[in-house]
Amino acid sequence: YNEEYDTSQLNVVAAFTDGTQKKLGTDEYHVKFGRLHNVLLNFAKQVTVEYEGLSKSILIHYNDIDLRDLIQSVSSNIYTYEGDKLLFEIKTLPLKTVKMDEVPIVVISDESGNDVITLTEYLEVNDSFIWSGMIDLPDKNNVYTISLKYGVGTDYSYYTNYGTSEYEVNIVDNFLESIFVMPDSYTSDYFVGESFFGYEIGLIAKYKDGTEEEVYSGFTFDEKTFDKSGTQYITVKYKGVESVIAVNVRELMFGDINADGIVDENDVYDRLREFLCKSCRS
Repeated sequence: YNEEYDTSQLNVVAAFTDGTQKKLGTDEYHVKFGRLHNVLLNFAKQVTVEYEGLSKSILIHYNDIDLRDLIQSVSSNIYTYEGDKLLFEIKTLPLKTVKMDEVPIVVISDESGNDVITLTEYLEVNDSFIWSGMIDLPDKNNVYTISLKYGVGTDYSYYTNYGTSEYEVNIVDNFLESIFVMPDSYTSDYFVGESFFGYEIGLIAKYKDGTEEEVYSGFTFDEKTFDKSGTQYITVKYKGVESVIAVNVRELMFGDINADGIVDENDVYDRLREFLCKSCRS
């Protein structure tokens, strides 16, 4: 199997119930290619030939495997809050083997050929394997070699290499400097006994190069229940950077709430309605 398979190489014969056979021309049948997979470590693609409602599948094997055919995506992100780390996330096609106890691993090496990390665990998501791991942040741009290996046990030096691919990492000095909580994205007034409602918070993340980004997920905040009145403070964290916001907490009291000069049931209803609406929202 080469990168572009010539379907004219296929010898397709249709057999009929009366015992006759017919060799089909390339314009008489339809060919569909399945996803890349492996059988006993021999990587192949499933090819299905269709003719008049019937189909037949075969495997077209690779002669030489190129890991770039297996890798769907590679990404790297800098995380300063982990102590200047570089996070790799590699998405591959499913790399399964039917050989006893043999497992796949992904090895990442630097320009000097030194292995910087060996990825042995993955998440299986939507017919893909997701491999991830962190390494120390290099002090310059670097080209990493990504290798796919199969073997048994924990001595990875004995694993068989089934393909390599290069990935260039550009180290950009553009770290997150500050975050700002959008004032209209959270409730700032509460009664004693209520909890802070922060699930609609929006942030403005500011980076060293002056760029800004709106963020609506991936952050944490204090899940605090207010037990006293007055100004209370909530800490919001995103990628190790913090921002503190202030909220006003009041006692739930009754009296001439609506300031109409009369203390009656309308005052109770107005205050209770306000409390219940806020409680339902939180």
